[in-house]
Amino acid sequence: MNSEHLSDLEKIRDLKMAYSHFLDICEIDRLADLFTEDATCDYGQDLGKWVGRQSIYERFTELFQDRRPLEMMHVITNPRVKLDGSDRATGQWFLTLFNTMDPDKNPVMICGLYDDTYVKKDGRWLIDQSRVHFAWPKREYEDITLHDYV
Repeated sequence: MNSEHLSDLEKIRDLKMAYSHFLDICEIDRLADLFTEDATCDYGQDLGKWVGRQSIYERFTELFQDRRPLEMMHVITNPRVKLDGSDRATGQWFLTLFNTMDPDKNPVMICGLYDDTYVKKDGRWLIDQSRVHFAWPKREYEDITLHDYV
């Protein structure tokens, strides 16, 4: 692995961390800026499939209109990122979503797996596709494959 390869892997990891951070602090403008113009988000039966940065911005704005920062916390772990050439990559991340608002209830809301693709445009990595495979509390996934990046 050369230094550019390692740098790209780290930039993609930072991109995904920014995604979670901006979600959790309700910075929807900055969140939407992490996606390509024609990005796709598939968030399952409850939230649906969103196509295009503008649609992603509008849907997140609608979902977060009454939320305060850190009401939810996205914990993403076990990153698996693979470069597919100099300007494309895939990644998978385990997701645990916590609700921080009610200390008397179990805070775990969702467990799942993000399955993403990334593209590098003008030297900047962006999310091109993001899909969540849900494992808990309901199972909602199909054609799930844990990629072998070793």
